[in-house]
Amino acid sequence: MHSNAARCMILVILLVGAVLYVSLCYTVFLNNTSIENNSATGLNGRYVEQILRRQFLHDGKFFLAAAEKLQFHPHQPHQIHELYKWALLKSPADYTVPFSYGTYLSARKGFENQMLECFRAALSRFPMESSIHLRIGANLISMNQKKEGLVFLRRAIELNPNFASQAYSVIDQSGLAISSYSEITPSTEKGLFGLAKYWVEKRWTGRSEFRSLLHQLAARPLRPGERLSLARYALKAGELPLAAEQAQLLHRTDSSRAKALEIMADIARRNRNPGKAARESLLEEPDTRKAGYLKLAKAKSASGDFTQAAHILEEAIQKLGPSENLLLELARTFEFTGDYLKAAETYLKYTELTGEKIEGHNLAGDAFRRAGNIDAARREYETVLAKRPRNKHARQSLERLNSESNHK
Repeated sequence: MHSNAARCMILVILLVGAVLYVSLCYTVFLNNTSIENNSATGLNGRYVEQILRRQFLHDGKFFLAAAEKLQFHPHQPHQIHELYKWALLKSPADYTVPFSYGTYLSARKGFENQMLECFRAALSRFPMESSIHLRIGANLISMNQKKEGLVFLRRAIELNPNFASQAYSVIDQSGLAISSYSEITPSTEKGLFGLAKYWVEKRWTGRSEFRSLLHQLAARPLRPGERLSLARYALKAGELPLAAEQAQLLHRTDSSRAKALEIMADIARRNRNPGKAARESLLEEPDTRKAGYLKLAKAKSASGDFTQAAHILEEAIQKLGPSENLLLELARTFEFTGDYLKAAETYLKYTELTGEKIEGHNLAGDAFRRAGNIDAARREYETVLAKRPRNKHARQSLERLNSESNHK
């Protein structure tokens, strides 16, 4: 009899334990999924109070998610603070909790000291996180603690250079002196180029501070890619001697000679006499890209020296072989010099190379007509119309030729 009673007691205990375990599992599951479900219908104070009464059921991540989601729904301010308090107690080592709490406080007046405490707590948990340094620096500056704030901004950039533009934006918004940009910029080549890039994007290339920064970079032992960037920034600032100096240094590196020619071509557009010796030395390089010759030729044309432009283009074709752009530019240059026959012949070479039968024959026809070779012009227009009977340019040009012949 006693053994039956003992068995019944054990069964009752097991049954009650199973019911409690299932209830607990169900409650935890229900509560942990209800944040997402309630975010669709709207969190409310009653539901939050239920969470706070059953805090033993949840972990820190749950309280953090509840606190962050509740901010976008009607709530009492003390509920947010309570949720963050339990999140901090449940996850004392998680830096995202005090960081999130500090971010929440930063948008509210009267919590400046608590906000900084939260950010510093996050920093103590994860001292290598750039976003924390950035947020502390920004808030210190907004609280007129500018000197300390700049220290944190600089550290953010040192830890992660990708945060540079955000740190510079803080200075923009705070209206600090332009010297503040240099204060938070690491003195490495990467840091200084990051500042130069930001000022270029802000279109501050005309400022004396930008030019000073470029000369500071020029004194560094730069890699070819960095030197190319410096030359381009110097062009934007109108520092042509500095750009030419960097182009000459680039020219010493085999892989950078084509880029050096492009820089010199840009200088030629701005300065009509960039230096004959420099141009000639660059043109002698057989491995220079066709684009470099093309730019330099256009620069000569822009200065009115079409003869020299044609010489450059012919030299490029001879050394590197013909290309669509080189032939087109050469033909146009011949037209500027009044040598329409050479222009027509070059347009025909362009046609043979590219297969652009319509455009090439039309251009050749126009050049022959200007040269006075009417029969050759008529032949080119007829060639176009044989392929494209409705081509407007060829049809009108041929009608004009026929009309002129009839009047004669």
